[in-house]
Amino acid sequence: ITQPFLPRFEGALVLFVLLGLLALRFWRGATNFQGHTRAVAQAIAEALRHEAQSAQTAAVDDHVAEGNPILVGLGSPVSVELAPHCAAIGRTLAEVNLRGVTGATVLAIRRGETVVPVPSGNERLLAGDILAVAGQEKAIEAARELLKSSG
Repeated sequence: ITQPFLPRFEGALVLFVLLGLLALRFWRGATNFQGHTRAVAQAIAEALRHEAQSAQTAAVDDHVAEGNPILVGLGSPVSVELAPHCAAIGRTLAEVNLRGVTGATVLAIRRGETVVPVPSGNERLLAGDILAVAGQEKAIEAARELLKSSG
């Protein structure tokens, strides 16, 4: 690309510097997005914690939806409660593979009075957990069906 304008080795050096700068810019953007996603997950966790303290079930989806403009690519987050008969009980998020199977993402888990923001794949699901799930409408419906299945 630079051969007509610069000698061979200087052109390669310029090309590598430009690629390095582009990689740095991409890395910063990804880090920035991760920070925003964590902040929204924290807000969702706080909404779940608030809902647990005030016992207003409908309030969770309203508070969770407030973070939606930041999570444009993830869709509208909703809460899904795990019933005692659910097949996912006792399994980790990695074993359930909710995102791989349905396309929905678990942003936070409320377990009693505690909240797990941005749960890892090693997080084991328990009966009564309330998951803050985000994704496209079809993905969320598929996730609800998967999490309500008993076998």
